[in-house]
Amino acid sequence: MGDRDTLHVCRECGVVMATTSETSPRKCRTCGATNFSVFASREHVSVLR
Repeated sequence: MGDRDTLHVCRECGVVMATTSETSPRKCRTCGATNFSVFASREHVSVLR
């Protein structure tokens, strides 16, 4: 899966999604919205499953 370094918050439902770039996800996997804000960038974020 790799390290994710940017967090995006869905402006519709508040779900946080991690990506490897500053480009927002295409759509929220929870509500399907396409409107995101950047929550954290250039910080090391590890995603645990």
